[in-house]
Amino acid sequence: MDGLQAKFESVEDKTLRRKMARQAARSVLPNATETKIFVTANARALRHFIELRCNEHAETEIRMVAQQVLEIMQREAPNIFGDYEFVSLPDGTKAAQTPHGKI
Repeated sequence: MDGLQAKFESVEDKTLRRKMARQAARSVLPNATETKIFVTANARALRHFIELRCNEHAETEIRMVAQQVLEIMQREAPNIFGDYEFVSLPDGTKAAQTPHGKI
């Protein structure tokens, strides 16, 4: 953990630096193995998931999953998910924003 925290020493916020180090550690531990899942959800639940997990405060891995879900839903149901826009983040990933949150 100390080595990973040193890697993120340029991050000023101590809490954010600790969270980033823990996230990096999780990605190399055995629980970061591939898992296949099957999910069912309605549009409201998907929008809620996207708003929570495709924003800048979510961990990188789940943000990437939420981004892929949103891209699929924008193709399949543009009337419901077309209001989301992707914004680039400093770490090279993207987050989604909408003016119509919490429907």
